[in-house]
Amino acid sequence: MNNYNRLVAIIVSVIFISISFFITFNIYIDPYGIYSNHNQKNKMIYKQNERIRKIILSKKLSAKKIFLGTSTIRDGITKEYYDSDTINLSFNSQSPYESLMMIKNINRTDLKEVNLGLDFFIFSKYWEDTLYLRGFNENLYLNNKLKFLKLIKLNLSLDTFKSSLAEIKYGDSKNLIDSQINNVFINFQSTDYETFDKEKIAYFLKRLNQFNYDENYSYSDSYSKLNSFAAIIDIIELCLKEGLKINLIINPTHNSEKFLLDSLNLKEKYFDWVSSFYSISDKYNINLYNFSVINNYTNIDIESFNKYFSDPIHFRLDLSKKYISELNLNNFSKYHYKNMNDQAFRAYYNAEIEYFISDLGISFNHFLNDIKQKKFIGIEINE
Repeated sequence: MNNYNRLVAIIVSVIFISISFFITFNIYIDPYGIYSNHNQKNKMIYKQNERIRKIILSKKLSAKKIFLGTSTIRDGITKEYYDSDTINLSFNSQSPYESLMMIKNINRTDLKEVNLGLDFFIFSKYWEDTLYLRGFNENLYLNNKLKFLKLIKLNLSLDTFKSSLAEIKYGDSKNLIDSQINNVFINFQSTDYETFDKEKIAYFLKRLNQFNYDENYSYSDSYSKLNSFAAIIDIIELCLKEGLKINLIINPTHNSEKFLLDSLNLKEKYFDWVSSFYSISDKYNINLYNFSVINNYTNIDIESFNKYFSDPIHFRLDLSKKYISELNLNNFSKYHYKNMNDQAFRAYYNAEIEYFISDLGISFNHFLNDIKQKKFIGIEINE
């Protein structure tokens, strides 16, 4: 019995010492720059991970206006299109739940306006299920409740340990200077031009076909904390409670994206998704801008594609200017949901599909047959 008790004591001691070492090591290395503000600029994680970089640094900033959303907003709404009181907190594949966490995380003392870009694909079950795989770590949002418990969980995680090891190995060679930190929230649009042709369209069709679009496209009550619509409602209610102006913005998509969604029998799901936001905006009496169909921009022909887009969902250049100018019109914008009813929106949307098919020069069945016969090298979709 004594030997058994001794063994248990040894095991407990080893576990306690290991946990204590793990936590102490991660706190001492502080790979995320949480505990030593003056040393944040020396943390290589800011160079390495955009998600972590914006979460940590955003706590120190104070803005009157913010933009939240995916890389669509990050790449589209860049510094030259807004004033010095505005901060773009968007990053790649940011889910509505992450947007909610960001708003809760930041200093809202001077905040007056929240602009939330909405992308159809991020509401799918696929993207909810893979949120943690994309680098989400709720323990980094330390301004929320249970801060001490979150710190313990954060410093017990394997990801933090790996970041600590990387900081030891690479930190000195990947320091950020002050000017680079100031530029963290200043995004720059690429001026590179990609060829946009039938092969590229086939590639995007293949990518879209890989995602699970079967769930979460109509607003409904959910018990899941990651549910995208539930997060949107929480954001709206937080903003209304604190007297903040909130703009919901359905982001522009090129007519090729509309064609692809139609080809995958997702058009009606997209219509339902948009209708959900019309209903939500009406219920809460907030602004909604439906930029998914902007005349002479989203229906631009393939030959002139790069003037406004870098791919079917990432807008750029002149379309970015149009985006901001329409927001500044407030409810006088043609694309405000009260000025573009659901029926008119659907008519515009369907017209863009028809225009793209005409621009493509062949029927979709012919196009799909080309893919099945592998006329596009390396492109194949599932039945």
